[in-house]
Parts: sequence; C-alpha cells; structure tokens
Amino acid sequence: MRDIVGPDTPIAVTLDLHANLGDLFFAALQTNGIVVSYVTYPHVDMRARGVEAGEDDAAAAARDVAPVALVAPVAAVARVVAAPVALADVSHAAMLLGRAMRNEIAAEVHFVRAPMLSGLDQGRTDAGPSVALMRAAKELEQGFEAFLNVSINAGFPWCDFEFTGPTAVLTLDASRTAPQRKPGSNLLEAVPLREQIQTSLKKLLREGWWLPRAPQTHVVNRFYTVVEAAARAKELEGGATAPLVIGDFSDNPGAGSYGDATNLLRALLEAGCANAAFGCVRDAEAAAAAGAAGAGAVLPSLALGGKTDARFGGAPLPLRNVEVLSVGDGSFVHSGPMFTGMAATIGACAVLRVRSSSLGGLAAAVDGAEDAGCVDVLVASENVQVLDKAIMMDNGLPELGSYSTIVVKSMQHFRGAFEPIAAEVLVADSGALSRSESYSSCWCCCYWCACCCCSCCLPSRALSSCLTLPTFPFENVRRPCYPIDADAEWNVSED
Repeated sequence: MRDIVGPDTPIAVTLDLHANLGDLFFAALQTNGIVVSYVTYPHVDMRARGVEAGEDDAAAAARDVAPVALVAPVAAVARVVAAPVALADVSHAAMLLGRAMRNEIAAEVHFVRAPMLSGLDQGRTDAGPSVALMRAAKELEQGFEAFLNVSINAGFPWCDFEFTGPTAVLTLDASRTAPQRKPGSNLLEAVPLREQIQTSLKKLLREGWWLPRAPQTHVVNRFYTVVEAAARAKELEGGATAPLVIGDFSDNPGAGSYGDATNLLRALLEAGCANAAFGCVRDAEAAAAAGAAGAGAVLPSLALGGKTDARFGGAPLPLRNVEVLSVGDGSFVHSGPMFTGMAATIGACAVLRVRSSSLGGLAAAVDGAEDAGCVDVLVASENVQVLDKAIMMDNGLPELGSYSTIVVKSMQHFRGAFEPIAAEVLVADSGALSRSESYSSCWCCCYWCACCCCSCCLPSRALSSCLTLPTFPFENVRRPCYPIDADAEWNVSED
C-alpha cells in the first residue's frame, strides 16, 4: 500500500492483538503512520478500535496534534487496561488520521524486538500479568504530552515467520520536539524524547513480560485433561443453576486446529454426562449423512470426527443408533460482543444426539455411564471457532441455558459470549494442535498449523513428540527465541 500511495499519504492501521509484525510493516509506516491494535482478548473492542483509527474531522479538531508512529517491539504481550476503555479514550488515533488528511503531521517509526514467540497466556487480557503490565503501558501513554497511543500485540506463536512474537507500538506527536512531561510522569525531563521512549518501553516490557515468563509464574489457566474435565462436568451435573462451560483450547480452529478432535467428546460419554451440548465437530461427511437422512431419523452407524489426522485429538468415534435432532444450512448472525450483527456460516450442519450406549467399545469411567450419557453434538461442515452463542443457538441448540455442560472449540474468545451464562468455566486439552508451551502432558502426535488465513504457518511434517511450543518444528523464527531456546536472554540495553 505504501508503494501505491507514496510516502506522503497517511496510512492508519488497526491490528489484531495477535498480529506478527515484520520489518517491512514498520518501514512502510516510518513516515505518516498510525497504528492502533485491539486491546482485549477476547477481541470485544474491534469496532471501537476501528473508530479509533478513522474518526471524522470534527472530532479531530477537538485536539491539536501532529502524529508520529513510534514502535517499540516488545518482550511479551497482552492487555491494555484492566478498567473498561471509554469511548473518549479510543478516539485519539482517529484524530491523528483526520489531522494527517489535512497534511498537519510528520510521522516516524522506531522499534525493538524481544526474543519471545508470544505474549504471556497468549495475550489473555482479562486476567494474569498482562493486566498490570498493560495498565502500566496505558499510564505511560498518558504520562507524556507527545504520547498519543500505546498498542500491544501478543503475536501468534503457531506461525513459522521470522518476526513471530510480541510488539508494542507507540504513536506520538513528532511536532513536540522537546520533552513535555505531564504531572506525575516518571519519565526523565532531561533525557531526549526518543531515548526516553526506547528506554522506558524496553524496561517496561522486560519487567512486565520477559522476567515473569516462566510457566509457573505467569500461567492463568489450569489446563484440564479430558478425563478431568469430564469428571468435573459429571460432578456438577444437576447441581448448578447455570451450565459449566468447557473450552477445548487445543482444538481451537482460530489457532489453526482441525476442529474435529474427539477425545473430549469420548471422555464425556465415558463419564456418563447426561445433559451436555457440544459445538462443534467439523465433519462434512457426517453432516451430509445426517442431512440426507433428515431430522427425526436414526443413523444405524456413523464414524464421527477425527478424520483429518487421528493423532491430533483422537480417532473417529464409531457410533451406532444416532438420533438426528435437526439439520440446517449453518447460517447464523453473531449476537455476542465480537462481530456483532455480522452474518456467517458453519456450512451444512446437523445436531446429533449421541448416547453413551451409541459408542462402540465404550470404556465406562463410572458405573451406569453406558446407559446415562447423552450429548447433543453440533456437526459442522466448515471449521469455525465457537466464539458466539448464535453458532449453536441458530443451528439447532436454541436453549443453551438448559444444559448442564456446554463444550466449545475455542481457546479464549468464547469467554466474551459464554462466560456471562456460565456457572463455571474451564479449559481442557484434547491433544489437538494449538497447545501451549506451559502445558506438559504428553500426547503422541505431529504438528501442522492448518490455519487458512496465514501463509507462513508451519508446514506438515511427521514429528512424533510430546507437543508444546518448544517442540514445534520452527525453521524461520529468529533465534534465540523463548521458549524454543530456554536460555534466551534479553537486556534493556540491547537494540
């Protein structure tokens, strides 16, 4: 885009909090650049950040600024502020664009990288160390007259790209050549502006993300095994006033997983969980079979899920006498805080009632499980992260609140829509692709990031191992880089 519009045209960019940013990106924004990233994970602020990057001239006139995009790549990642972001707080980058369109700005970009694959907890912003760190980043932004925006990007670790990892971007007013500290700011007035920026951001990020990087220090989630998750579901069954919501984080389509892992579904059936909804299992073949049979039919036999690669989350479940509750085209309209009002589809789909007695070779975990278990499974043709209740409610599961247990294929985004209706939330590992560096249980499998939106994702390789991030077959990521290199170092004095 910079080559097309030339060096004098302002460009405003809004970024996913998990963006991986390379040198060419920053070079393109070295002049006349405005960078604004999402500040929440789940990304419930996408619309607000778009407003922030494109506010109208009338709002721009409310503040006299000339912007500069100054970037300081980071040591790790994640959240902006613990408090809700007010609309007034998310409008200043758009003001910069308005001023830029009137040729009133001069832009400049500087950056630094830390040797990490990802921000802590993959950038989770509702809990953990990122909350305090990003509050500090917000305070830094508000502490200097020239500082207009500080954006933090966690990076996307399941991507074999040289610059995979976290960055922090500061947009500042370059016309303010002399340091102008606000009352209470901890910046040193005597130090030139750009040296203050580099020193302050490096120190901030190193202390906030790099130093507490050890898993036992920063991990917020407890990653349940599928057996533990199913046992918890059985324990709460019938006793809670609202559902237990389980996120299958390792089979999250949003991170590149196949979405057809079966280990967690099998565990629920073996535990005899009697009132559960499961969304989704991606299996176009099974959805087509159910569609051909029609609602109300009973499928005498069906192999469900696990068809892409059984090493990632389990083999197909050999089912018999499966009830077809509904069939549909998979269309839905987002009703939750992400993509609100946008129409989408999971492709041809069906809701199947799978009983424990339907599972061939059932190894019941509790007495009577073979008779008690009953799970309503949404089967989809497309691989879609279940981050919105409408995905399930518009496709055959309208009364989600009536279930004791709801399972969704999602790592973190599901919390925005499902946490408000949950009595309890936990995350489970079904042994699929998108596993964390902080989870050490062993699954024998290989790694292939199948994320359709990223051309740099890891290619298919036959690698049998206990999968965590350090064992993925990275070839292009810069080195040293934590956690691939456990002894990687990063000093504030480094460029």
